[in-house]
This record gives sequence, structure tokens and C-alpha cells, in this order.
Amino acid sequence: MAGETAAALAAASIVYREAGNTADADVCLQHAQQLFDFADQHRASYTGAITDAAGFYQSHSGYSDELIWAAAWIAKATGEQTHIDRAVTFYNDLNGNTNPGLPGFSWDNKYLGAQILMHDITGDSSYGTTATSNFGSLLASATFTPAGFMHLDNWGSARYVSNAAYLVMQAKSQGVDLLGNGFPETFATNTIDYLKGANPLGMSYIVGYGANFPQQPHHRGSSCPASGACGWTEKDSADPNPMVIFINYKL
Repeated sequence: MAGETAAALAAASIVYREAGNTADADVCLQHAQQLFDFADQHRASYTGAITDAAGFYQSHSGYSDELIWAAAWIAKATGEQTHIDRAVTFYNDLNGNTNPGLPGFSWDNKYLGAQILMHDITGDSSYGTTATSNFGSLLASATFTPAGFMHLDNWGSARYVSNAAYLVMQAKSQGVDLLGNGFPETFATNTIDYLKGANPLGMSYIVGYGANFPQQPHHRGSSCPASGACGWTEKDSADPNPMVIFINYKL
């Protein structure tokens, strides 16, 4: 958890800095480094301290991928060779070339993303080669619907395939073709178009987008009425959720 948060803060510092907000960028980067140091000095899965989380979000992949992920993002944010060298050391020492298997890049497993990020910060093609090989294994292990939608896991299938589509395009921007066929954008655009409604049901799987979208998303805030009680009864109601999670960005 600390490593993942460190990575997020380091990434946020890049956004702030590009927007000209150096003060917030510096604060984010400072806390990213502090959290990274803490994660490195106290190596363990967060569920050892937050035991109730193990029943819902167990850290199956362990903490190594998050440590690599955090080191790489801090290196990306600073551009400093010492941090790049540290990220390389963490990658090598903590088996950064690990094949994550199904469902691939996710809230729990950062290996594929870290491999692509390491290619970005080092310029070493071996990281891209590793990511391409591992992504190929992911494709080979996945199943596909008759309409061509990649299925990686029964729970939250849209998020996993969206992550895969994102990685394909992010790698492409670095000259790495994860699909190996020269047209990675087709996979990505087809995936997102499917989620937007270009599927046999004509259903948008993005809540709040289009005319036909899920009415009972698994979302605490969406399940709560504007006033009154909000508990298990409201969560398990057969009625549409009282709150719609409208998107606030353009697709």
C-alpha cells in the first residue's frame, strides 16, 4: 500500500510540474520518497497490518512489484540517474521480469506496467522485450467472446481489459508493439468501443455514458440515497441505484 501510494504521488508530481505548479509537485515528490523509504524499510504486505482487507483485496502478488513500481515512478518524476539506477537495482533484485499471468496489470499486480515504465526511463529495449513476451502469454491465456472482447477475469472484467488496452497504447508510444502485429491501436480502440456500446447488446458498460448502461454498479456512493439510511439493505436493493456515476471527461 505504501509503495503504491508512493508511485501515485510521484506520478501526480509530474502532472503538477507540467502544469507549472512546482510547489505541489515538490510536495508530492517529497512524500512519495518518504513513503517509498518506509515501504522499503518495512517490507511486507499491507494486509498484515490491515487484516480485514484480506477478505476482499488480498495482496496475491506480494509487495515486490509495488516497490519496483514506486522506484520507477520516482525515477521518472526526477529524471535523476541515481534514482534510475536504484529502480534498475530493485527491478533486478525483486524479479521485475515476472510474468503476472491472468488477469495481467491490475490493482494487485504492477509487473507489466513496471516493465514498460522501465523501458521508458532507461531506454533499454530488454524491458520492452520482456513486456511483449509476457503480454503474449496473457493473450494466449485469455478467452474471447464471440464479438472479440478479451475476457481476463470474471470479476471486474472491463477494468482488466481496459488496463491491457492502455498498456498496449502506452507501449506503442515508446515504440514497443506488445501485440507483435504492427496495429496495436486496433485492439485498444476496439476494446474501448465495445465498452462504449459497440457490442451485440448495444449496452454501454461505462456507467452514465450512453442511453443503456448498468443501473446497479458495485459502488458504495451510488447505492446511497440522497438522504436517510445507507447500509446493506440499500446495497442489495433490486431497484436501480439512486445515484448515477456520471463521467466527467470526454471519450
